[in-house]
This record gives sequence, structure tokens and C-alpha cells, in this order.
Amino acid sequence: MFLSLKRFVLSIWKVLPLPPRLRWNIAWLVRQKFCVAVAAVILDDEGRLLLCEHNYRGYYAWGIPGGDLKRGEKPEDGVRRELLEETGFEVEVIHPLLLYNAAAYPHVTLVYHCKTISGRFQPNLEIARIAYFEPAGMPERILPSECELIHRALALLGESRP
Repeated sequence: MFLSLKRFVLSIWKVLPLPPRLRWNIAWLVRQKFCVAVAAVILDDEGRLLLCEHNYRGYYAWGIPGGDLKRGEKPEDGVRRELLEETGFEVEVIHPLLLYNAAAYPHVTLVYHCKTISGRFQPNLEIARIAYFEPAGMPERILPSECELIHRALALLGESRP
């Protein structure tokens, strides 16, 4: 149905002189919508990955820290904000690591390699606890799409290490 609506709109687009604002609204309605998120891959000195146990995810509670990017927010600022909100950690954004487009739902995640500078974790509304895990020993209760994201990110980090 979405494709037929888009074809219909495009077929009349050339013939009808629509005002620019109406054209923009129609274009917005027929385009796909994506949520844009930011996330952080943080490794400790032993190479273990920081994961958060989220309060609202049900069975798939564990995942890397991050969240939705706010409108107009710079991605690096968004990842810093999300890490502070979720973990209480001030972080240094080292570099962008991965752009991940989840196949399961319209969600694009900008993943950054970060390191903690300061802060202390306190359980909060979003996160029950945090822990560092060996890449081979991560909890099973991670969304399959996020598990794929984590493995891709860790592979990239492995390639960039001396």
C-alpha cells in the first residue's frame, strides 16, 4: 500500500501546481520514518565491554548504553548526554565507530567508541545495573540485532588496535 500511495503522489506531482508547504507535508507523509539513536562502546583496561541492564526492555534487558538523538542535537553531544543520564559517567568520545541500520525495525544507530573520564553509577529509572563483560561471555538476554551491532563494533575495534 505504501508503494502504491507513493506512486500515486508522484504521478500527480508534475500535473498539479501545489504550494511548497503542501508538497513538503505530502513528501513527509509518504517517506519512511527512522528513529536515530546514539550508542557507546566502552571497553575497560581488560578489554571487557560495558553493558547496561535496562529496566524497560523485558527479557532482552542487556545492551550497550545509548538512546535517541534529540532534534538538532549533535551526535557526539547526544552520546555524552545519554551516557551521563544512563550511567552517571562523563565520557570522552574517541571516534565514530559504526552506523547500524537495524533490519528488524526503522532504527538507525550511530555508534561511538568512548572512554569513561569520571562519574559513578547509581541505579536509575532506565538502568538497573551495569557490568563489564568479556566479549565471549556476554549475557544471552541481548536483542539479536544489538548483539550483531556489538560484534561488528568489536571487530572494528580489534582491527584498529595495534
